[in-house]
Amino acid sequence: SHAFRLDCRDLSYQTYEIQFGDYGLLLIDSMVKHSLASSEYNLRRAECETAVETLSLKFQGIASLRDANLEQLESIKDHLTLKVYNRAKYVIEEIERVSLACEAIGRNDLPELGKLIYASHNGLQHLYEVSCQELDFLVDFTRNDEAVLGARMMGGGFGGCTINLVRKDQIGRLKEEVTHAYQKRYGIAPNIYEVQTADGSSEVSN
Repeated sequence: SHAFRLDCRDLSYQTYEIQFGDYGLLLIDSMVKHSLASSEYNLRRAECETAVETLSLKFQGIASLRDANLEQLESIKDHLTLKVYNRAKYVIEEIERVSLACEAIGRNDLPELGKLIYASHNGLQHLYEVSCQELDFLVDFTRNDEAVLGARMMGGGFGGCTINLVRKDQIGRLKEEVTHAYQKRYGIAPNIYEVQTADGSSEVSN
């Protein structure tokens, strides 16, 4: 299995072999989809663009948040609303987390990868604010489970799935426990899928 890191600016890419070993990926579908997704997506984009515009007034060469660092962001904090600052902080931190995650995968450090996955969800929940109570419940449910290394929401937010890095021999137990707890809290059972790796991306020619 390989992870695929794509640079959307120039479409360059790198691959990283993932050795999951005793661990597997589990998708937990919250079975909810809040109507905020499309409108809030556009708002987040506008907020990030505002941060880029403000950064570019002080620093040369900043065309997107990937060109900025936290020190630069802190220097213009007084010129941003708290929401715009938080959005930009999340994006800059998440870009760094991607680099750290690739390094962790490269040295087969799954516990460190798990910590980064949890940190990513924390940012999505508190800084980017695209999570929801159902997703937060599912992630929080796993935090004290030694069989789970990491969990975070997926996709655009406000519903959908969480992705979880779980010991294979504990997947059955976790599925039962999270189904019971989630159904007790929200009155619906989540759909849970064990991820099976298959052939990955390849070039397609006409």
